[in-house]
Amino acid sequence: MVDTKATNNDSDRPSAAALPPTTISNKSKMMQPYETSQNYIMTLPKEFRNLLAGGVAGMVAKSFVAPVDRIKILYQVSSRKFRISDVPRIGYKIFSEEGLAALWKGNTATMIRVFPYSGIQFMVFDRLKTFFLAK
Repeated sequence: MVDTKATNNDSDRPSAAALPPTTISNKSKMMQPYETSQNYIMTLPKEFRNLLAGGVAGMVAKSFVAPVDRIKILYQVSSRKFRISDVPRIGYKIFSEEGLAALWKGNTATMIRVFPYSGIQFMVFDRLKTFFLAK
């Protein structure tokens, strides 16, 4: 039986003041790249930040639906009649014959198209929202 009191006792842990200075400075050094890049991004113009945010969001969204999109394209170029019940079987067939990465074939070309489209769309949306909702 495990003694839970011994493992959950906060008094056994050293306080931050008791830690050696190297441990504290190492932790702050680990946070520096993130804080530095976040500070840098915040210095960019709002429109450019919106362009980046929209582009990345579009890329993530399209990457999530890429396997279903690949199956849709296979249906479009074939003469087979579409049946929703066949979609999982076709996905499994692609996975078993070509591997998991095959479900994302052609996704790079989609990312090149989606990044500017989604980024511009989000940037314009935010700009128009502030224009029309300005008091």
